[in-house]
Amino acid sequence: MEDFFRHYGDNHRFLKHALLSFTNNDLMDYFGQRGLEMLVREDGKVFPGSLRSRDVLDVLLHECERAGVEILYGKKVLSLEKVEGYFRAGTGDETWQAPTVLIAAGGKSYPSTGSSGDGYTLASGLGHTIITPRPSLVSLEIKNFPFGDLAGISITGSFISLHRQGKRMREHRGDILFTHTGLSGPGILDFSRYMQPGDEVSLSMTAMENREEFRGRIMERMGREPAVRMRMILNGENIPSRLTERLLELGSIDRDARVGEVRKELKNKFVDALTGTRLQISDTGGFDRAMCTAGGVTLKEIQPRTMESRIVPGLYFAGEVMDIDGDTGGYNLQAAFSTAALAARHIAGPQAPR
Repeated sequence: MEDFFRHYGDNHRFLKHALLSFTNNDLMDYFGQRGLEMLVREDGKVFPGSLRSRDVLDVLLHECERAGVEILYGKKVLSLEKVEGYFRAGTGDETWQAPTVLIAAGGKSYPSTGSSGDGYTLASGLGHTIITPRPSLVSLEIKNFPFGDLAGISITGSFISLHRQGKRMREHRGDILFTHTGLSGPGILDFSRYMQPGDEVSLSMTAMENREEFRGRIMERMGREPAVRMRMILNGENIPSRLTERLLELGSIDRDARVGEVRKELKNKFVDALTGTRLQISDTGGFDRAMCTAGGVTLKEIQPRTMESRIVPGLYFAGEVMDIDGDTGGYNLQAAFSTAALAARHIAGPQAPR
């Protein structure tokens, strides 16, 4: 599980108890015991055996029906307050009262599904602090993107570093994908939680264990093979030829020039681009395209072992409404299930089934 935790960014410690209390294996068993077999792919990703998301929903709805849960559709909660030990949820023309409340309204991503950020409004109305929500697991728009016509080209294991106001903030390694307007791919999506317009991102154009060693190897090859044409100098380095030629073009180097004909400063510039091309972020895809929301109810005000509010007894949280967001690959779904299971267990008390 230690490797599992690192997929939740800076806030993974908060989730540790929840993830251990209801693990990914527990989740698979939950569905399997209810007749939905799970398919585990070679890359470790898990899907319903039918490959139909509707089957997952059907299991959950059936469990609600079996437990006597009533789901009220078309009832938007407009207000939530606590009066004399009870919570009152107002929908405009009706008021509902309960001793405990669980806010599991999700974030602001995919607003077409109903995720409007209402959970933040309800939580802040009860005194909770909200970390400004921002898109996560989202592609990047790049200012004057020089690789737009290379859309579809991917780079495996790129070194990615984030720079803000001239300062290097973070480093990361992952797979990237060129789009018509910028960058995507798992390495970018997982790193996007830290990025904002105006930042710069530096990318290596191939996987390399050590940038300086890679640089030294390419420069040594150039010195050893002066008759080779520049467009051929990266053969064997797992860099698409179209990308090599674009980097040469950006460096004002003739693709058909022989290595020995190119000035040293231009060769240095070319290798610099290979180890760290710097690009400026003009925008992210926004909440409409983000798969997840970073930010939310601050974790300082939530008990990690129960998901209960530290400032409003009887108020619980689960899922993305909190300031948690995971990498791409199902980690946010697992966090939602795990925190919900933990909260439900404590709301129901010792008699709750595990």
